[in-house]
Amino acid sequence: MIRPCRWSMRLPLVNVSVIAAVAVALLCTSLVGPEASASGLPKGKYLPYVLYAGHGIEVIASTNNRTDCSRVYISSDLTHWRNITPPMKSSSGACLYTWASAPFVSPTDGWLLANNPADVNTILRHTMNGGRTWVTEPGGETGSAGGGESVDFVNAHIGWRQQIAQGSNQPFVLQRTSDGGSSWTNVVRAPGTSNGCEFLTDVFANASIGFAALPSGGVGSGLSLSTPYVWRTLDGGVHWSKMTVPRPTVLGPSASAVYFQPAFFGRNGSLAVDYAVGSHQDLVWYTSTDYGLHWSLVRSRPFLMSVKGAISIHYGSTNSACSFQSRISGSPVSVDLFSPAGWWIVRPGAKSDTTEVKSYKSDGYTSITTSDLPATTDGVTLTALNNSDALITVGSGQNSSVYATTDGGTTWVTVVPPSKAATGFTVPASQPPSS
Repeated sequence: MIRPCRWSMRLPLVNVSVIAAVAVALLCTSLVGPEASASGLPKGKYLPYVLYAGHGIEVIASTNNRTDCSRVYISSDLTHWRNITPPMKSSSGACLYTWASAPFVSPTDGWLLANNPADVNTILRHTMNGGRTWVTEPGGETGSAGGGESVDFVNAHIGWRQQIAQGSNQPFVLQRTSDGGSSWTNVVRAPGTSNGCEFLTDVFANASIGFAALPSGGVGSGLSLSTPYVWRTLDGGVHWSKMTVPRPTVLGPSASAVYFQPAFFGRNGSLAVDYAVGSHQDLVWYTSTDYGLHWSLVRSRPFLMSVKGAISIHYGSTNSACSFQSRISGSPVSVDLFSPAGWWIVRPGAKSDTTEVKSYKSDGYTSITTSDLPATTDGVTLTALNNSDALITVGSGQNSSVYATTDGGTTWVTVVPPSKAATGFTVPASQPPSS
């Protein structure tokens, strides 16, 4: 919701099977590795951040910290990247928009949304061929110059976008499309005078059932937010209510809970809850087979895991509508799922040799301590792709950096934005998707 180079909020994965045909067709240039070069960049540092991962592709963006110019790249192997940046207007050497959100429903069908840091306008582009050409869809407004917008789709036709304002304006708008983004209508939300869940990312499992929650991982240096439940809608976003799941009796009644954002893979969903228990964190997994309508505790190991690192949760007050938020002291884990039973965990640690990466596989889980990452205690966000591949965003703002692994977390390499390449993209007029 907030501008990614300030506060990156990502959407959950849907399917991460690597599609060989796409890998061949991307015709990318190398980005990650010792030989990667940032030559050709204009003055000012380009800061990478993750926009999307799923369906066998990864999408990152990078923003120049001096001009705010923003670029977008796509890959299928975390090593070779192709520039898919749509044409963008600029003024006096500075760029007007920054790419903020990128949902894809297939390796070739996706959207790019950009915010204008200087005013309330946003723009939306739609591609049907993996970013080679882009169609203009109607943009929206954030409500204030400090606001933001994010967009998500459950299929090629149905999607939602959240518009959130900052400061005294404070409006919130949730909009829905049923024609692939060609037209949008407002969704009435209750309860609350602001008409929605400020600063909570909406995730829809299908056309009716959705959830509002904070993604896992730090959202800023020295600060993490949480919610002790998730909000759920059963009518496409019109009405919302709190949802909690039964805690394991072994944890007792007093353990504080941090609810992560649920992830869906078709009708199958997974939900992780992090319980603060003394000097450690107990991570508990829940599953759904009906788009999140009902949830049950997964009772077999390792779906109840103890992770080192004490956290304490300081509950706040209800903050405009349904965004009850808590502040966390300590370093909560960052969690991401790449399948209904496949996940990664990152336990934040000091620089070199203390960051622990755990991944679940068919024979259990593995624990790896890596020396390749800097200190992750001031913010870390995990993006898992499969058993072997993952991205980690460390830090926030102008101190953020992105690392990639393709060997299950044994080694991590800095993602370096490549120099700008000629794209030759055209932007045809807006048109509805084919039936």
